[in-house]
Amino acid sequence: MRMRQVLAYASALWPTLENFYTKRTMITAILFDLDGTLVHHDDALIPGLLAEWGYIRDYAAVKEAVAHSIYHFYNHIRQAEEQDWVEELFRDFYHLTLKNLDVPDADMSYATAMREYFHAAPLTPLFDDVAPVLEQLHEADYRMGVITQRGRAGAEHYLRRHGIHRHFDVLVAGDDGNGRKPTAAPFHYALAQLGVPGESAVYIGDRIDDDCEGAREAGLSNAFLIDRDNVFAVEAAARRDFVHLTDLRELFEHL
Repeated sequence: MRMRQVLAYASALWPTLENFYTKRTMITAILFDLDGTLVHHDDALIPGLLAEWGYIRDYAAVKEAVAHSIYHFYNHIRQAEEQDWVEELFRDFYHLTLKNLDVPDADMSYATAMREYFHAAPLTPLFDDVAPVLEQLHEADYRMGVITQRGRAGAEHYLRRHGIHRHFDVLVAGDDGNGRKPTAAPFHYALAQLGVPGESAVYIGDRIDDDCEGAREAGLSNAFLIDRDNVFAVEAAARRDFVHLTDLRELFEHL
């Protein structure tokens, strides 16, 4: 009787175990966003820059100001690339950010200085949870790549200076001509370069629209929103199309 119960239990449990291991083995590739996911956004450097000019603004205020400006930037980037006025767009972006921070800049001299400063690609810090996670994923033989809106020169500069370029098999940059997130094109290009289907890959980013929604629309198996400040906790709780992470190390619970 006991043996019959054991066999019945094992029979009932087997599909669950089979699905668990199938899920684990089918994910072979992990794609990452760069800014806000692996490295801090450039806005982390803005408070120090403003302080040099005599304007004290905390990082929370800067992040809010940048958030208001960024949509203007993304709404115009394709047109700017086609008509060759990207530098002017960056200046306008910084000018709008300064306006949101109540920093006077009527002649756009500060905005121009910020454009030149960030054009030199100053290094922003790597998030503390990134290096150990990449190392562990590398040791587990996952294929990895980066899809970023940042230009290739800046992206390669960041990856190499932080010593994490060796972990990635593909980099798809915003100026490569393979489209920009949230369109499917950069995701599909990365998958083609890795030689894996969408159902075998996941994507991790810090934006719901460009990263999570873009990845799922492109046919990837899953998307992860890395939200270290827990800003999107309420919205994420109501969504089922991506997984909310507050620390990159939580990723291993879902692989």
